[in-house]
Amino acid sequence: MRNLTRITALLLAAACAAPVLTGCQKEPDFTKESELPYGATMREDKTSFAVPMTYDRRFLDEEQVAAAAQLMAAIQNADADLYRETTFDFYADYQAGTVYRLDSVQDLMDSLHAAVAANSGEDFTFNMVLINGIASRQTSSYLSDAFDILDQLRPDDKLSESIEDAWDLTVEWDLAYDGGKSYTVVDEQHIFLFRYDGRYVCMM
Repeated sequence: MRNLTRITALLLAAACAAPVLTGCQKEPDFTKESELPYGATMREDKTSFAVPMTYDRRFLDEEQVAAAAQLMAAIQNADADLYRETTFDFYADYQAGTVYRLDSVQDLMDSLHAAVAANSGEDFTFNMVLINGIASRQTSSYLSDAFDILDQLRPDDKLSESIEDAWDLTVEWDLAYDGGKSYTVVDEQHIFLFRYDGRYVCMM
């Protein structure tokens, strides 16, 4: 896949940037795996989730990745029922009725599908969703905005206080279309992932 090829090329270039005549050889690096930054131990999985996913297994577990993948599958398939399962139900209604001024969540999914298809083709699929960054509740300004929206929509519940944890995932979409003959990449997208009431919930 092109995005992984780019990562590999960058790593090889860095390895070969050692002093002249070293032949790309250098002293062994005994850095502990736990000390490596996000992206150092990426896992590509094309079969376990609703859409193919690549993520760093040290920072995200399969349940978290599965939630993000379901969100992508809901958009890919314009599936309103799956979208309601994946996000907060009241947020889906808010997006449809207030943000997009549409009649239903199904209309919302048709609109989101069309927005992604504008970058590729109507028959697009997520060839790969690369989670190439992660930020915590303490470091992401985007998450602060998401919490503000949730609290405004449900002021009596004060969800920002009852959500157990939250992450801001920076993702890159590798889209296939035209019967798999063409590809395009859309980067710097954000998925907000929440741990709430014993399950994972996503927002975009």
